[in-house]
Amino acid sequence: MKRTAQEAGLSEQAASMEQQQPQKRVNMPKKNNHRMHAHINPFAPLHMPTPMNTKFADWALHFPHYYGIADNNKDQVVVNTKVYPIEYDQEAKVQDGPTPKILDIGCGYGGLMFELAKTYKDELILGLEIRDKVANFAGEKINSLRINSGYKECQNLGVLRTNAMKSLHNYFKKESVSKQVVIG
Repeated sequence: MKRTAQEAGLSEQAASMEQQQPQKRVNMPKKNNHRMHAHINPFAPLHMPTPMNTKFADWALHFPHYYGIADNNKDQVVVNTKVYPIEYDQEAKVQDGPTPKILDIGCGYGGLMFELAKTYKDELILGLEIRDKVANFAGEKINSLRINSGYKECQNLGVLRTNAMKSLHNYFKKESVSKQVVIG
């Protein structure tokens, strides 16, 4: 049974606007499609793109809202995996933009990262994960939550597949990160 605008407590103008612009919705990713071994040896040779230095790390890809890029960068998921690749072949266009201040190293499926976002709403939070399928899940979840909230939530979250032990200095300038969280 459909309710009228008055019964729903909406003005007629608000009701007509609600009908004109349906909110875009996407399905949330499922963990069972992203299962993987519990551990990857960080000392083993892993072949993944890494920026040559901090000038090649383009944070606008991970945090488009903070760089004035509309529509969540065309709703693109960026994680640095085969499924969602990143190219580090040229310097980032914006060198002095906001950078992540909180790192969740070994973020897994992102549970802690999503909780940190509730407390640190004005800080950019980046999850670092070495396992590609797990990083894909976290990236897809961030993107889905952004879209389903009308681009109001998870704007300050990003995830990146990398080996933090070997390449952290390629992404961040010295003393640019204020908090690192490692739960192992």
